[in-house]
Amino acid sequence: MTKKTLLSVLLCMAFLTQGMAQVEKNERIPLKHGAHRTGRRTDADMQRWREYGLGQFIHWGVYAIPGGVWNGKTYTGASEWIRSWKEMPKDVYDNLYKQFNPTRFDAKRWAKQAKEMGARYMIFTTKHHDGFCMWPSKYTDYTVAHSPYKKDIVKEMVDAYTAEGIDVYLYFSIIDWSHPGYLSGGNINSPQVKRAFQSGGGVNPFETKEKEEKYEEFKAFTRNQLLELLDNYPAIKGLWFDG
Repeated sequence: MTKKTLLSVLLCMAFLTQGMAQVEKNERIPLKHGAHRTGRRTDADMQRWREYGLGQFIHWGVYAIPGGVWNGKTYTGASEWIRSWKEMPKDVYDNLYKQFNPTRFDAKRWAKQAKEMGARYMIFTTKHHDGFCMWPSKYTDYTVAHSPYKKDIVKEMVDAYTAEGIDVYLYFSIIDWSHPGYLSGGNINSPQVKRAFQSGGGVNPFETKEKEEKYEEFKAFTRNQLLELLDNYPAIKGLWFDG
């Protein structure tokens, strides 16, 4: 299976393990929204997933700096969402990367401890909804490479856990607040979007041609980043999508 063929499947799913679809080399799979299958899966890859048992799901990014606390107030929920609450200005959050410098981070130690506790797989956040990339993506400057830390954290994690025999999956957020083209498919509260849903997608949900073009740019950006991850970290077992 080629990486481009695999990506065509991945983009339309919330989660997919590599190799789950038996596709001939260079065969093209039509891209569509939603899962490509329904019902309980019985294929070998899903069976492997069910048999994993204990695993780690590690969420880490610049949101670890405020840690859900701003001006003495603690916020519950996913920490990156603190950017969406009015008390913390967006420009303040968007500049937190300038403080991101986890000098005591030791991926090998994390992986060793995971092995000792019996973890058989690990999922790591390459980027969350804020768009900050934990790898040096060439498609944006909003990455760990432009933080004081500079090093490729995704690579450190993939290499360390793979060396311990732990299967690695990469979390990837389809939502990206840092990209000007991210529109969530248009204004979901507009009458036009409601008509589009009611018509089964027969109405263009974008209010202007400019917004539609920006969204196409965002889709290309997302595709490029996914290909980049697949190329950079061939040892991973799959991708986990959010958003």
